[in-house]
Amino acid sequence: MAYKRPWKSNSWNSQSGVVNVNITWDNLTNAGYIFSMKPYIKQKCDPIIVWIKNSIPTTQREYMPETYSWFIGESFGLQLKQIVELMGTDYVLNFVEKPEAVFATKIHPFEIDFERFKQIIELSGVADRRSLDIVNQETEKNEFIEDFYKKYYRKAALRFHPDHSTSEDSTKLMSELNEIWNRLKNKKMESLSEVT
Repeated sequence: MAYKRPWKSNSWNSQSGVVNVNITWDNLTNAGYIFSMKPYIKQKCDPIIVWIKNSIPTTQREYMPETYSWFIGESFGLQLKQIVELMGTDYVLNFVEKPEAVFATKIHPFEIDFERFKQIIELSGVADRRSLDIVNQETEKNEFIEDFYKKYYRKAALRFHPDHSTSEDSTKLMSELNEIWNRLKNKKMESLSEVT
């Protein structure tokens, strides 16, 4: 007689039990929801998967096999929540809504950054305001010429560097100077790429 293996109930194949459904806002992309179900009970999970595949366009959904979850576009997250709520008591729903205020990067206008850059250079004592504005009279108003201002930036950075100055204000000015310098350089590069 052949050996008959005893039947074991596997959680993925079992028809009993509760499915935990997570629909959470994806803070990484700020563009949609992450949907997952655990444990995977075929009879209970397949109807939701079929609804996702049939109702949500492929541009608004993506399966992520490494995490066994789906990325669902923002406009379909609430619909999916309603579907799960209608499925009955076999599903425990954990829904995290999109935050009201999505934090965006702060926009720094070029003119304001350029003006503050000149103020910091003047505070460092490296150059006076008049010498910084002379180059602008010869070119367009408020044009950032990196080669010209680079020497002033380096001298001011030496003056405010924590190794050369122990003042707390100089440390703050140094970090502000670096941030502004990087933004000015990036904006210059963007404007050059738009021209070409």
